[in-house]
Amino acid sequence: MLAASGWLLLVFACPADATGEPIVTVMRQGHGLYKIQAHALVRASHQTLWDTLTDYEKFAQSVPGLHASHVMSRSGMRCMVRQQWRVSLLLFSYPIDLTVLSVERPPSALEVHLVSGNLKRLDGGYSIEEGPDGRYSVLWDGFVEDSTFIPDLISTAIVRKLAEMQFRGMIAEIERRAIARSEGVRMVPSP
Repeated sequence: MLAASGWLLLVFACPADATGEPIVTVMRQGHGLYKIQAHALVRASHQTLWDTLTDYEKFAQSVPGLHASHVMSRSGMRCMVRQQWRVSLLLFSYPIDLTVLSVERPPSALEVHLVSGNLKRLDGGYSIEEGPDGRYSVLWDGFVEDSTFIPDLISTAIVRKLAEMQFRGMIAEIERRAIARSEGVRMVPSP
């Protein structure tokens, strides 16, 4: 759902732990409405970060649960991306089909807005901030609203799982690309 701009998640200043492990917070704001914040510290060049966050066509290769991500159109810094997700939780399997508008604001911000799909709302964005130790903070801050009548307990679990899968997948891909570039390895999509 997010992936792309990734889309649905990133955060403001949630402190990352000592290892830089991604932190994802999902807060229910009302029936079906969630505020999602995520944060991670990564060792990568700014260019690697930006290239990964805007490589919409390759999201499905690195983000768990995302089966397809295709650029439908691009006009300057605005990109329409269609994404197809499947989130499984216990006995439930929930398909998510979205078209999002990604608005690129180089060098440090990427907005994501729902255009159509089976969510009621998706608004958020990534931001990149350079830290004092050479690492970058990658943040997602946004809202997602489910349009179904799934009970809140189940809906909350699905949104939390999707947010964590998306953000952790994106961070893992950024780190993978940073290592490959530092070692001069030809980029091969992750499994």
